[in-house]
Amino acid sequence: MDDPALLSEKENIALLLREMLDETISPNRDWEEIKTKLKDYRCEEAVEDLLAFIAKDRKFGDDLARKVLLAVFSVAGDFGARGRLANLLFI
Repeated sequence: MDDPALLSEKENIALLLREMLDETISPNRDWEEIKTKLKDYRCEEAVEDLLAFIAKDRKFGDDLARKVLLAVFSVAGDFGARGRLANLLFI
């Protein structure tokens, strides 16, 4: 693995995202579908699914869906979903 100090911010976030997706947590069919979409670079679909997942189960994996969503925003953009996330979290 490359030295994180030598990688760009986006590369470091992408590495973090991969690590988060590889975390072993209790099985969840919806979560597995989200991971598959992200691994297949279907980010816009994954963002929609992550928002729905957060609305349904915010505490899953110690708020893992929110953390993954923020990492996706940093790497791939927010696809216009940042405001919708804020509404889920603060309203």
